[in-house]
Amino acid sequence: MSKQTLDAPKTEDAKALAAFDSARQLMLANKFDQALAGFAQVLESWPELSETNYYRGWIYFLKKEYQLAIDEFTIRLLKQPNCALAMYFRGLCYEGLNDHFEALCDYTNALDEDEDFVIAYYARGQLRAALMDFNGAVDDYNEAIEIEPGFADAWYSRALIFEEFEQFGEAIRDYDQAIQVDPAHADALCSRGMLFKRLGEGAFALADFNKCLESDPSMVEAWVEKARVLKSCGSLPQALACITKAIDCESDPEFLQERAVIYMELGQPDLAYKDFSRYIAELNREDKELSGGSIEH
Repeated sequence: MSKQTLDAPKTEDAKALAAFDSARQLMLANKFDQALAGFAQVLESWPELSETNYYRGWIYFLKKEYQLAIDEFTIRLLKQPNCALAMYFRGLCYEGLNDHFEALCDYTNALDEDEDFVIAYYARGQLRAALMDFNGAVDDYNEAIEIEPGFADAWYSRALIFEEFEQFGEAIRDYDQAIQVDPAHADALCSRGMLFKRLGEGAFALADFNKCLESDPSMVEAWVEKARVLKSCGSLPQALACITKAIDCESDPEFLQERAVIYMELGQPDLAYKDFSRYIAELNREDKELSGGSIEH
């Protein structure tokens, strides 16, 4: 696995080095504005120090001030053209600005500098998947997994693509690998559960949703899918409890409608009516917002 790190600079100027270390400690303490000011002072007396531009870029990246971050990483690369870390982070910034072409170029350049830079393969794979270049994405996930077999997110992301193309056996094997690496990987557990549900394996689906919710009780999708499996099995009280949990986590009108149906099947029409009324009211509110505040009747 790539060991991309950035060490402190070496210099005979003890005062400049102390100022650099002080600014870096401020950055690590999340005192970003003070750190930026400190690094600026370092650059005034030591302008050739490219590490300073890298750290300033990193701070701007964390603050989501992507163009300022790009400017700093670019200066770093002008001073040290082979810095794969600066290429990678500049790629993330371009992606944050939806400049996908420049992002792909930076990820690729980072990998040209360091062929074992696993997170750059993953980032490029994620972007390729978002751009519907699924073959390219799988190639990148393959590289990431070969370099770092313990990279659970790479297994999970590749599984999603296999499932998208209905290669269910391959998808389940990759979900299995992600969960083996990280037994608390809530996304992989939920996705595997949904695939089991799709394949009619309700018991396996419920087991995965239960494990997912143990890992992340706020996973709305797992509560909803668990409720649907339980409802299909006739376990209406348990389904009601699960869909209510989902509503507690996220106020989605569709969940209100689903709970209303369960109330009806449980013979509780008054509660069903309340949820249907809330459902209609939420839809009307959303329509009003989309129409700019007025609804034509």
